[in-house]
Amino acid sequence: GRVIESEFDEAVEFVLGLSEPPLKSILHEGFVEWGFQVQTLAGVLEGQIDLWGKVDGRIYLIDYKSGSERFKEKAFEQLSLYAWALRQFKHTEPIELVVIYPLIQKVQSRNFSDDLFAKWQSRLNG
Repeated sequence: GRVIESEFDEAVEFVLGLSEPPLKSILHEGFVEWGFQVQTLAGVLEGQIDLWGKVDGRIYLIDYKSGSERFKEKAFEQLSLYAWALRQFKHTEPIELVVIYPLIQKVQSRNFSDDLFAKWQSRLNG
């Protein structure tokens, strides 16, 4: 168990040491395992965001992945849907979509664009 334990410790240190995104601030001020429901024309959309928070006028929407980056596009697709949902709760700040891979110590991020918002808007609300 020592190897797994030290890998876990390294992963936690990596995550807590991140300055981009500013993870300590997000954890301190944000929301962990945040569940939501949004009524759409297609029905009720339910989801649970691993972590999100606002720091310096920017929203960070974070998903942790334990595996490789193989399913990165799927992760960003899900985060963009969650960002659309946050907009329904009147959060208007710029949103950064962040996928963190603690075990391989990598971070991928993208901005949530107006185009992505429009895509979900037309798909869910006609």
